[in-house]
Amino acid sequence: MGLFKPDFFRSLAFGFLMGAAVMGISAGTTALATPDLEHASEQASH
Repeated sequence: MGLFKPDFFRSLAFGFLMGAAVMGISAGTTALATPDLEHASEQASH
């Protein structure tokens, strides 16, 4: 199987980790950058 090479798995794992890191960083920065917006939406729901 030419597709299943160590390079393929390495690139796949690297891409997955990078994607997870980017999502985590973006989610963390938006949560930190907009505490007022988050608090306002939380109050509106109650």
